[in-house]
Amino acid sequence: MRFFLRYLSLEGKKSLIAARKSMVKFIVMLLLIAGGVLAVSLVMKDAGVFQTAEIGVVIPEDEAQTKMVAQFISAMDSVKSVCHFQYLNQDKAMASLEKGTLDAVLSLPEQFYEDVDSGKNTPATIYFPEKASLNTRVFGELVTDGVSLLRTAEAGVYAAYDTAQIYQAEISRDQIGDVISELYIYEAFDRTSVFQKNVYSSLGKADLHQYYFSAAVLLLFLMMGVNYGYLYQKQSRAVEDKIRIYGIGEGKNALIKVFLMTIPLWLVGILVYAAGCLVSGKLHLAFLWFDREVLSGTLLLAAVIAAYFHLIYTISGESTKGTIVLIAVNVFQIMASGVVIPAAYLPGIFGKIGSFLPLTFWDSYYLKLLFFGIKGQETRQLILMFAVFFAVSVLWAKAAGNFGKAERMEHKKGGRLTIGGVGRSAFFHWYFLQLKAWLKRGTSLLLLVSMLFVVWFAGQISMPQSDNVTVGIVETDGAHGKEVLEHLTQRESLFSFVMYDSKEALQEDVIAGKLECGFYFSNNFEKKFEHEKLKNSVSYLCTPLTTKGEVARETFYAALFEVYGAQMLSARTEQLFGDNAAAAGDVLLANNEKYSKGNEVFQVNVEQTEAVQTIEDGKQVFALHGLVALFLFLIIYVEYGRRFDAGSGKPYLALPAPLGEGFQMMGLLAAGTVPAVAGLVLLLCSGESRGLLREISAMILLLAACIVWIWIVGKWIQNLTGFTSSIFLLVLINLLFCPVFVDIAAFIPALKFVRYLCPVGIYLWFISL
Repeated sequence: MRFFLRYLSLEGKKSLIAARKSMVKFIVMLLLIAGGVLAVSLVMKDAGVFQTAEIGVVIPEDEAQTKMVAQFISAMDSVKSVCHFQYLNQDKAMASLEKGTLDAVLSLPEQFYEDVDSGKNTPATIYFPEKASLNTRVFGELVTDGVSLLRTAEAGVYAAYDTAQIYQAEISRDQIGDVISELYIYEAFDRTSVFQKNVYSSLGKADLHQYYFSAAVLLLFLMMGVNYGYLYQKQSRAVEDKIRIYGIGEGKNALIKVFLMTIPLWLVGILVYAAGCLVSGKLHLAFLWFDREVLSGTLLLAAVIAAYFHLIYTISGESTKGTIVLIAVNVFQIMASGVVIPAAYLPGIFGKIGSFLPLTFWDSYYLKLLFFGIKGQETRQLILMFAVFFAVSVLWAKAAGNFGKAERMEHKKGGRLTIGGVGRSAFFHWYFLQLKAWLKRGTSLLLLVSMLFVVWFAGQISMPQSDNVTVGIVETDGAHGKEVLEHLTQRESLFSFVMYDSKEALQEDVIAGKLECGFYFSNNFEKKFEHEKLKNSVSYLCTPLTTKGEVARETFYAALFEVYGAQMLSARTEQLFGDNAAAAGDVLLANNEKYSKGNEVFQVNVEQTEAVQTIEDGKQVFALHGLVALFLFLIIYVEYGRRFDAGSGKPYLALPAPLGEGFQMMGLLAAGTVPAVAGLVLLLCSGESRGLLREISAMILLLAACIVWIWIVGKWIQNLTGFTSSIFLLVLINLLFCPVFVDIAAFIPALKFVRYLCPVGIYLWFISL
């Protein structure tokens, strides 16, 4: 026991030294992860939200009632979600439209309110630019829906007037107008009650902030795993035998290493949690709050993740190989688990595979621990996972023949590389020898396969698009429902309507972002329609990120209102015409259809004007090119780090300094050749290729930039600890500051120049020319 504690103390001191050396890098990495996760969450939020349109509203002076109506309309949810009103005079509004500071202008004539109330129907005019943006066209759709409601109501009133001239009415003409108009107005203002709103999120019960706070902590935990390679460095055979003699077998050795990894993971988790609680309290966000249960729950989670790290390093056999395998496994888990990109947006097969990955369970556990509370069953499952990881790692170590057998075997393989001559042709000889050696290493091929997988996988992700205007509707067998759908699909609309056979399929596509929103009729819709009780008769499916869905709901209701208006008229035939109801009914409906399709009722004139086209700049991203560049950088950097592996041959040490550096340069070039060719083929086969010559030139530039950049930065890396702690840091710098998934310069323009200091940024700049 005494030697166990002494050995634990020695390993602990080694860990403290390694932590001290990598502390600055860790802090920078923590900040970069926070920034990266924030950027991803912004992309997620931006995927379903578009910028509201700025609309100029022209109302003549002394039109108090008209302005009051306009202000009432602007306060409606569907209007607020897509546009913002500015009240201007005609000249100033048109000038602003031409300059591009307004997206559209709505001009109302004098005595607009009085004319509509009296039935004069003086048309309003709306001015659009010739090439209107999506948000402007969505506003146009909203105007069309509002006009449709007014036209339907006026058609009903005018139809009743005309019918009353043929058949004796029970009430006066003014009373007919009041009865019909009040009926239509009441239904129109109560239209939101028709829809039962169902909000489905790809994030489950968590909101965007909760989801990505948990994701950030787990990503930090996974990235910390590469810093523990020093615990698995080779020791001499004599030292290993001595340790074994003193009773430190595979089990105790595993326990020490897992303990030394658990404590830093737990401390970091608690530190981030405490910082989140502090910020939440200071800003009164009610986002995080202190809970003692989080302390013990985070400790258990840290222990499980530490056991997972130990298992990977044990199976790999030595530190450098373990680091590479851990990176590959972590990348696969991050991509396929749905922690960063929600599972709903991933290919179907990975949604199923992801449910079995440890990271998926860890994320679910940590989310519940922080925000929703955990159950005893989940804690027991986590303890079982720890026991399995720990037991398998110990059994694997025993089967491999104690601590260092795999390392010694690798060490025996070292030194086989023949240097050859030292002339000019020697560089080519060194290049091909190291290329052959690179191809024989399993870890090299593992990184290559990881690159191919990630690039392919990224192309399969289906993220919600801000320009998505597809709306799903479940078909119905009811006569009234079919008539509503017929009116909906035949009207001119910005939205594209797609029919579904089941509400389950509709819900799945809404969550996956393939649809902006969806609708389906309730089972008793026909009965509710005939009894004029439409409350909750249509289900409206949406996500927390959508805004165009509110406008789609107005479009759906406008079509429903056209059919429902005829139903309300027909139901009041007896009230209006008494004994003449039977004969007047058909005439009333015929007149209603005539006015609904005619020009006698209210309408809006649409005029197009020339305007400055505002082009949004600085948000262009290159996902596939960026991923290829990131992996090429990572592969070359890992090759550079082999110099710190005691088990690798180092023939360049036998050469004079200039030739030794040339030998190492050829090694970096050899390591990047196959990934560069594979990446080039992937990009040429994708839909984002910039042409053969451009792609080849860019790839050569990327290879050169990576080699030179790594060679320069590598001068500051002196040992294995510095190398492993820098891997994710350097990858994050290239990922965050370069326009791979998000262009951070679009949010912070001052950071744009940083990308030109990174090899990935130089490559993407050349691609964008």
